[in-house]
Amino acid sequence: MTDKNEDTLMLKANYDGLAFAATVNDHSPDLPKGRGDCFDFGSFYGCKTTCPMFARGDCETAKDDSEAFSKMVNQDDDIDYDDLEQIKKYYPNLSLS
Repeated sequence: MTDKNEDTLMLKANYDGLAFAATVNDHSPDLPKGRGDCFDFGSFYGCKTTCPMFARGDCETAKDDSEAFSKMVNQDDDIDYDDLEQIKKYYPNLSLS
């Protein structure tokens, strides 16, 4: 599944995983409604560069915890030069190589 926003990262975002996680979480009586994409994706897959929130530039965790996210991005072999330039635009606080 692709995002229709042309400015979205070229990274492969796991929208199918987000949809699956949201559906499962929606059926849990123990979880509140209106949790948000970050909670739903993270509860199943953890924080990673394939998170749709990260790919959209909406990841508050990447903005707040720049050390952990810098390490994660720098170690991701699937990120190419164009991806890296877009990540720098969305998250200028990250220390990227």
